[in-house]
Amino acid sequence: MFTRAAGCFMFAVIITLSIGCHAIDRELLGDSAINDFIDSESKDLDEITELVCDPGEDRCLSSSRYDKLGKLKNLEKITLVGIGFEEDAQNFLEELTKLDDLKTVIIKDSRIGSIDKLTEIKGLEELRIILGTYATDSYKLNDLGELNELKNLRVLDLQNVFRDELPDLRGLDNLEELTISSYDITELPYDTANWSSLKYLSISATKISSIDDRIISELTDLKELDVSYSKISDVSFVLELPELEVFTYKMHSQNEVDMEILKDHNNFDESWLRD
Repeated sequence: MFTRAAGCFMFAVIITLSIGCHAIDRELLGDSAINDFIDSESKDLDEITELVCDPGEDRCLSSSRYDKLGKLKNLEKITLVGIGFEEDAQNFLEELTKLDDLKTVIIKDSRIGSIDKLTEIKGLEELRIILGTYATDSYKLNDLGELNELKNLRVLDLQNVFRDELPDLRGLDNLEELTISSYDITELPYDTANWSSLKYLSISATKISSIDDRIISELTDLKELDVSYSKISDVSFVLELPELEVFTYKMHSQNEVDMEILKDHNNFDESWLRD
């Protein structure tokens, strides 16, 4: 996925239209696909609530003739895949700031450069920035601390975007779902987030070996926890999560973890023991 920058001239854009109960997928070819699509659907723009832009494997999503994205005034969700250059990313994000109803932004395998423009989308409720496991430094971000400006954010998914450490997310009082994934991460600092608001937490694919007792004591409403592919060797802390309903730990057998203790949890399910 990280060879995209080599060829960014022609791409396919997959557009998903959510109109009533129906979804329509279209595939358009050419480096002006986004604007051409919007022009061809001028009568129905107000009905478009979801947009997926994916150029396909080994191709880049270019912002050439991108400027009509701002016309999709009722767009609620957008997915951008494979943006090869930071300038293109910033062009896309600038257009997104014009969409008052936008609630969900998903960015995958892309060079963003900065999230500054993302923080201008004040109504954003769900943000997912997902990079591949082998993302180079050119894909990673320094200004994640600015996420605190997104006061309405409920879902945050950050995968392989970190350079050195986790950002301070304590300004996100409405955050309910948090995913942190990167093999560069070795600990989960207590002062990273407001843990008491979380209902879902994933630290899958990290080098985290334990969770701070202070964090555990505040996860009183946590419903789901995923520690798959982490370095955790003692899962007894799970018994201190009273509302937990779903627990996932793939690859626990390689860490020789005693999972039998989980059977003492009031909500224990046999699925918790699956590797």
